Formats: sequence, C-alpha cells, structure tokens
Amino acid sequence: IVANNCTSIVNVTDTVFPTPVLTDTILKDTLCSGNTFVYNASSLAAGISYNWSRAPVAGINNGNPSSGTTALIQEALINTTNTVQTVTYQISLSAYNCPANIQSLTVTVNPTPVLSNTVLLKDSVCSGDVFSRTLSSNVPNTNYQWVRDSVPGITPSNGNGNTNTITETLINAEPYPIDVIYNIKLTTSDSCTNTQNIVVTVNPKPVLIDSVKKDTICSGSVYYY
Repeated sequence: IVANNCTSIVNVTDTVFPTPVLTDTILKDTLCSGNTFVYNASSLAAGISYNWSRAPVAGINNGNPSSGTTALIQEALINTTNTVQTVTYQISLSAYNCPANIQSLTVTVNPTPVLSNTVLLKDSVCSGDVFSRTLSSNVPNTNYQWVRDSVPGITPSNGNGNTNTITETLINAEPYPIDVIYNIKLTTSDSCTNTQNIVVTVNPKPVLIDSVKKDTICSGSVYYY
C-alpha cells in the first residue's frame, strides 16, 4: 500500500476451496432390464452434500422420473421396449457454500428377451403327431435352450435342445389328455436372460375298448357290436 510517499506491505490470505468431484472417473454402467442399479457417490472433498435426478425416458419405468438427496442411487430400471435405452443421472455435489458441481452418469439398460408370439404359449396335439415350434424373440440374436421334463404317460420321457426349433413326436399312453411343459431360456448377446414356458396338451387318440377284434356269426344273422 502506498500513500503520502509511504509504503506498507499487508498480507491478505484467501482460502480457495476445491471443486468437489466424484472419485469415480468412469461414469458409465450397463445392466439388464429389471435389475437394480446401485451407485454410491463419493468425493475426496469433505462435507459434501449430494442431490441427484434422472430425467424421464419414455421406455424406462413407464416414463417416470426419479430423484434423491443422498449419495446413494438405488432403483430398478425396467426397459419396456425391444431396444436398448439410455438413462442419465445428474449428480450435484455441493460444499463450502460454493456453487454446486454437476456431473453426469450414464446407464445403458438392455431389453429383456421374450418370445414373440405369446398366444402360442399354449398348444395341443394328438398323440403320435409331431409337435413343432420355431422360437423367435423381440431381441435379435437371442440364443435358446429348452427342456421338457418327464411326465408319466408321455413318451419320449423327456427332451431338450439348444436351437430355436422344437420338433418332437409326443405319444400319450393314457386315455385322457396330458399336459407337457417346455421350459425355454432366452439369452441375448448382452447376457440378459428370461425364462418362459410353453404348455402342450397331448390328447389321446380314440381306440376301441374291446380288445377282441374278431367275431363269428352265421350267414343271414344280424351282427351287433
């Protein structure tokens, strides 16, 4: 400071607070539809207050937004579409009475594979006929595994396969309909899975109760059976 040809030195001390940032530098994640996304925000700065929000996305949780006032983000993300959806969390970090620092966290939500034609989840065949079904999914490049457990009265006793085609000849040895269940596991290229069942009723073929199929009568007599 200079005044009247006199000079004085005064020390002025300012405290410069650091900008609070998330310690996690990889602010991306991926999960399958229906799984719970969990993220616990943290920062090296002391005394941080957290606020977060997720804007609505049409294909996620029926378009409902969400928000919170803690460091913990924890919510199930349901993708109601057949395609990959992306949601973005805006995380606000406040400290030292300074303006908040806002960082973005992006989450990719992969769809759940489901069989395309749910009407065909129930079917019926006659005993001895071939049951055939080609499986397809709402998600491209889905892999299929199917298993049919043993049911008394049905042959072959069980079946399985690793393709999208089921072809089996089902024989019902009983005089009444029998249901068999195909348990189908669908797995996408993103390792998202789903399990669905196809119920097939195997109807018996009508047969004569009388096992004696021969008889004898005299010429001109009336034959009754």
